[in-house]
Amino acid sequence: MPNSCPVSNKARYLASIKNNTRFTPNISSNVDLNLVSDREYFSELGNALSFPNFSHIRSYMDTSYVDQGISLVGRLESYQTIDPALFGRLKPYRRLPQLNLNLDHTFKSIPASTGLESEYVYFQHDDGGLPDGHRLNVKPYVSFPLKTASAYVTPKMSLQYTQYLLNNQQVGVSDSISRVVPIGSIDSGLFFEKDLNIAGSSFLHTLEPRLFYLYIPKVNQNDIPIFDTSLYDFQFDSLFRENRFSGSDRVQDANQITAALTSRLVDSSSGLERLKVSVGDIIHFQDREVTAPDIRVITDFLESPIQTSTFSPIVGELSSQINKHVTVDTGMQWDPDINEIVRGKAYLHFVNEPGEIVNIGYLYRKNNLIKDSLDRALDDPALDPVLRDRFELYRANNTILRSNDIIQTDVSFRWPIYDNWFAVGRWQYSLLNNQTQEAFVGFEKENCCWRFRVIGRRYVNNITAASNPVPGRNVSTDSQTGIFFQIEFKGLTGLGEKLDDFFTQSIYGYQKKEY
Repeated sequence: MPNSCPVSNKARYLASIKNNTRFTPNISSNVDLNLVSDREYFSELGNALSFPNFSHIRSYMDTSYVDQGISLVGRLESYQTIDPALFGRLKPYRRLPQLNLNLDHTFKSIPASTGLESEYVYFQHDDGGLPDGHRLNVKPYVSFPLKTASAYVTPKMSLQYTQYLLNNQQVGVSDSISRVVPIGSIDSGLFFEKDLNIAGSSFLHTLEPRLFYLYIPKVNQNDIPIFDTSLYDFQFDSLFRENRFSGSDRVQDANQITAALTSRLVDSSSGLERLKVSVGDIIHFQDREVTAPDIRVITDFLESPIQTSTFSPIVGELSSQINKHVTVDTGMQWDPDINEIVRGKAYLHFVNEPGEIVNIGYLYRKNNLIKDSLDRALDDPALDPVLRDRFELYRANNTILRSNDIIQTDVSFRWPIYDNWFAVGRWQYSLLNNQTQEAFVGFEKENCCWRFRVIGRRYVNNITAASNPVPGRNVSTDSQTGIFFQIEFKGLTGLGEKLDDFFTQSIYGYQKKEY
């Protein structure tokens, strides 16, 4: 370290304590405590593979009890912010504590199910200017599933009650806020199947239409702060989701119906799903006026836009198990409101024992939330002139408008070389930024008694890369490199980074062996 570095004469460290314990078949606990000596540790001394995010280091402890019809989890969760550019709302809230109790019961004598989803959290933040406090969320529900061999209808009714007891609220805003939102839905579907003979092979062909109706009245939630809520990314499963917001700080308003169709072609002899095609769309009968100030642009948070389109993006997915070793997974979304493709993916997977793995993929995402949120803010005649000037700069910068977009290729592999030596690697390349996002290559070897793994890794550290680029800054960012190894004596202990966990997360089809 150079002598000019202000921390060069101080001890620097990264400390972790991890433990997983199962006391009984129903009671378990997890401990994952982490501490780093200073904010510049990762940017100057490299990284640890066990941390997926270098802006914040997460530590938590939890204990859970799970049995039929009941789940109780108690958790303490805290974050140490590492990125020196993050402050205020850019830093996450601590949960000290969080308690979740979920109950469900299905009656045998009548077609009815009841349940309860509940959560208590005390949110705490370092910034005394931000609201914090208690949130209690209780959501009882009842459903009436009616099923036959070829059809089902499930009406469901819920009532979501949320109570806040807050500190540091804005002047004129109550410290005690409550919200009650009724939720009603009807999920229905049909199942048709037919035996087919194609080119001398026997197949089972299915048609599975599905309709999902959802109604939630609009409830004013503007005085409720944002602790852990954001918009979900839109996927096929989003067509059947009750709330487009994660967390409990916002409950959407909705009057909509989803129409979807899935068709499968299953090989009768092998059971392989030779072809699966799904397509779906949401038809909205009203504007979605519940919004949240959760769209981040540099250091500002903008209100999410009111959604006025009648149709959601049309979602299509196609997958195929070509044989026992090769699968294809593709998908696309077309937004009829702007007449553009906004999502796309294509992945080819080859997985063969013992450890022959090759994955090739392409991912495309166009996200207009920043643009739409800026347009909404600039349309407000009461917008502060200083903010207006800043937002106009943002709006004119195409790099900022596309900072949530993704155009990316992804290649990964594990392949035997000689005498239980395997080569492993991955290369993620951003076509949008013309830059390698992450690349690693290495080797692993194992026998009856030990395993050895080593990789060289080059990656973009999200401390040195801005989460949203500022005007005038080149989107290309500096990369960092590191060499990591692991030696493991089977049944005993290990030394070095847990590369097997890293491979499991990074290489599709890689399986960690347990001994």
